[in-house]
Amino acid sequence: MSAAMLHVVAPGLLGPVPAEAASTLYSAGPGHAEISFLLSRSRRSARGLPRQGVAERLFELLRGSVEGMAPVAPYRALGDGVTVGRRAVFCADPVRLVPDRDQLRLFDPGPVHLSHADLAPFLEAFHQHFAADGLELRCHQSGRWYLLAESMPRLTVQPPDTLYGTSIGSCLPQGPDAAAWIQLLNAVQMLLHDMPFNRERESAGLPPVTGLWFWGGGEMDSSPVAHPCFDRIYSDDPLARGLAASADLICEPASAWHSDHAAVAGGDRQLLLTPALPAVEDAESFQHWHRALDAWCQTWGPPLLQQLRQAAIKRLTLETSGHQFRLSPLSLRAIWRRRRRLPHWLLRQ
Repeated sequence: MSAAMLHVVAPGLLGPVPAEAASTLYSAGPGHAEISFLLSRSRRSARGLPRQGVAERLFELLRGSVEGMAPVAPYRALGDGVTVGRRAVFCADPVRLVPDRDQLRLFDPGPVHLSHADLAPFLEAFHQHFAADGLELRCHQSGRWYLLAESMPRLTVQPPDTLYGTSIGSCLPQGPDAAAWIQLLNAVQMLLHDMPFNRERESAGLPPVTGLWFWGGGEMDSSPVAHPCFDRIYSDDPLARGLAASADLICEPASAWHSDHAAVAGGDRQLLLTPALPAVEDAESFQHWHRALDAWCQTWGPPLLQQLRQAAIKRLTLETSGHQFRLSPLSLRAIWRRRRRLPHWLLRQ
């Protein structure tokens, strides 16, 4: 059986984390030694995850590069089983807008799991306001929401995971139809202001949803991918499922690679997208990220190193937070590359 070429995308694995927080990292947890060893023995090159966003990068890997922003929304909707027909579709991601002096900053509100009863007043208000404009909001049970439009507006919007922590004024939509889109964003903020589910979230110590960020808009391209870069995908991400389906590729849960030792069973070229680690905004979110880092290292560090040592993987690419780390079985013998502890590899950007 031939050895696999494995490309791992690990969003948030190395932060970015503030320098003062990085210095406090306790790096002796299970799997930390294996990951620091792999990073130390690797060859490194720059890569653009923070600039592109994970969704844009995933689209590039599975369907190829496109001019402008990738139309990720219809493929993510496909992966979620949301029927959009021939309409244009946008991801409508819940966001938290926080006043900061004379500006609003954009933040991730965390998981948003609301029942149909919770959402009903908001959906009714939204459609009363915007049905005449041909807009429809779909709320998937996963907490991922979608905006359907009769036609594709002429604008460019950045993915939210590239913008968290920044002023909303510096990242508003651009293009001929941007003014109408900005009015839509403002109107949605007003609708969300007094929603009962936000009061309940705040009472439970959760951040409110104070806005929606519409991005990744486009229509489904029915043409097949001529030369897919991968034979099999391992991911729990709905965009990965949708892109795999559009390319007639198998997509299995990320855990299938680990539990079934699928690195040697699923074809020569595999893409593994691991769950994203949370963004670091303050001391509390750093602790959440640190716990997620411990879980990531324990889950993926030992099997990745073992498969590489056994030459079950003949080429490993680990991509995260703006860099790629490339290894082969021979890389593990590169003793001239100084071994460094995990805090050294945190990216301070």
